[in-house]
Amino acid sequence: MIKESLLVACCLAVMGFATACSEPGGSGPGATTDADVAGEVLFDDIGVADAAACSNGTRQCSGQIAQQCVNGNWSTSSVCRNEQVCVAGACMSGETSGETTNETIGETTGEVSNEVVEPVDRCELRECGPDGAGGSCGTCFNSETCSSAGQCVSLCVPDCSGKDCGSNGCGGTCGTCGNFEQCVQGSCELTDTCTCDGAVCGLDNCGNSCGTCPGNATCSGGQCRSIQTGGGCVDMINCIYDDVTGCITAVDDDTFNVCVDACYVASSDTGAAEFEAYLGCLNECPATDDNPNTTADDLANARCGYQSCSDEEAFCVLESSGSNTCFGIIDCTATCNSGDEDCFVACYEGATPEAQVALWGLNNCLTVECPDDTDDACVDLAFQDQCMDFLFDCQNN
Repeated sequence: MIKESLLVACCLAVMGFATACSEPGGSGPGATTDADVAGEVLFDDIGVADAAACSNGTRQCSGQIAQQCVNGNWSTSSVCRNEQVCVAGACMSGETSGETTNETIGETTGEVSNEVVEPVDRCELRECGPDGAGGSCGTCFNSETCSSAGQCVSLCVPDCSGKDCGSNGCGGTCGTCGNFEQCVQGSCELTDTCTCDGAVCGLDNCGNSCGTCPGNATCSGGQCRSIQTGGGCVDMINCIYDDVTGCITAVDDDTFNVCVDACYVASSDTGAAEFEAYLGCLNECPATDDNPNTTADDLANARCGYQSCSDEEAFCVLESSGSNTCFGIIDCTATCNSGDEDCFVACYEGATPEAQVALWGLNNCLTVECPDDTDDACVDLAFQDQCMDFLFDCQNN
């Protein structure tokens, strides 16, 4: 609420130039008019004495009138427009809250509120570009541009042409290299240093031996492990399915079952578990009709074998693992003499389980899809079709 003392001060400020002051909203001979108000502002500019002394240069607000002290007297410096508010003796853009005011010198028609509503942050949701009021919300880096929404967006276009690894030029990557490889100008190359990377047995990343285990241990994952008593998965297969001594030669079911039980007793827990996993996977594949003249069922069964059961078969056949890669197995087997099965197995067992499974599956796929391994056209087509996933796995492991 505006106080009556302010109304009295208003009257004193124009004493001698207005015949009388009236209450707000008054009429009659004592009421002020728009012309009176204009005259009062003009006289204030000339420097009519105010009731209170002031210090030169200080500023204050009288409602919507900005004043400055000149020669000890308050003088009007400006009258704020409707869209402005008077703050600390200056007219500023903003809004007033509360009850509105039409206050002028000598006339008050309502209550006045000096509470100022905080201006809207024009850049609250923008990080660049104009703020809509002649200012700026910021600038972008040289590699960026400002979108119509006021956001900095990259001008960069990723480029990985001819690159398998390294930067794409825009802060991303064109791929990563495998173990024991480094990125050289966009291509993955083997590291210059051969290393066993903590392995104490098996082969290193260059195909060299990292050491051997004593007779009571086997190499697995580059470490020597104690040998379990009992046979492995391959021993289980030979025990049951060997054409000469296996259980399948039994004369009746009872004899067959007794023989199988004996095979399990002679096997280690790991060997039995791997055998059951492999056999269980094969049993899920389409059965064949044992008719050599119909081949569609045979192909379906063979494809299921390499597509679904290569992992189980590799774990069944191979007894240990090392730190070499899939391509490392290939390089290693190139040094084996033809028919040297122990050498081939050693190359496999010197690699990681992932590398073993990848190459095992790839070999199984090529064996089924291209029975003639000299048919290069068939092999090339298989690499692009049925065997593509195994090839990618080999490249990545």
